[in-house]
Amino acid sequence: MSLLLGEAPSISCIASGGAVTALLLEHGELLGMLRSDPAQAGSLFRLLATTLSDRIGEASAKMRQEVVSQNPKAPPKGAGGGAALAQTAAKYRQLFGLADDEALLLRTTCSMRKETNAVKEANVQFGEMLLFDSFLCFDWKVFGFHKQQTIPFGEVLALLRSSETANTLEVQAKGCSYELTIPDNFEGCWHAMEGCRRNTNARKVHDQRPAIEGGGFEEVDDEIASAFAQGSRAQQEGSELKDMELSPADWDLFLAGAKQRRFLQGERVLEEG
Repeated sequence: MSLLLGEAPSISCIASGGAVTALLLEHGELLGMLRSDPAQAGSLFRLLATTLSDRIGEASAKMRQEVVSQNPKAPPKGAGGGAALAQTAAKYRQLFGLADDEALLLRTTCSMRKETNAVKEANVQFGEMLLFDSFLCFDWKVFGFHKQQTIPFGEVLALLRSSETANTLEVQAKGCSYELTIPDNFEGCWHAMEGCRRNTNARKVHDQRPAIEGGGFEEVDDEIASAFAQGSRAQQEGSELKDMELSPADWDLFLAGAKQRRFLQGERVLEEG
């Protein structure tokens, strides 16, 4: 790479043993050869790309092993974090561009692979996961550099725990998903993330209620409301799963977001993503 870029060599070579023959190739001669023979230039760059890809894969595997196997031995950062977590909350809100009222609930290490169209990325990212009220944030470390990523909980459809891999869950978002491996306090992290997701969705329904009532949707008519009420009474009278019934407050929240809408023939009702 230093030869292609015209920089000083980054590696020293020391002859050992008997007579050694060295071939000298200068930067200018290499560029001239590549310009005159595009096919040879393509072969060279393909070889470089393959070599660099192999090295990145080896480095990623090594980093993953260090994060997953060594970090559990360290004191977990876990949920809550007390005064230390409160002192750093402002710094992380500024780093991820969040509002001042976003509370930092959890900070831990993790690794991630993104999946799009049922294809998972080959390389794994490593770094820290930070859980805020309405956002799931990541500070990835890539060869000494930091890269930030933010996923709003409003775009998270589900959090699914893996039955095949320990300490792993899948964050299903709109159009893609993320496979997270959390070595420290996995259960606590999952419950905290699921709580944030549900609270964000509940706030979203509450905030959208005035817009829905004033928009192109119709209120639930008396016949539908009566059917819901009759179904609820029937469950109360004969259901063996009485402890799983929805409370009146749950029904109010459900009906607040349940609206009638008429679709034309051939109009798409459910859409992928």
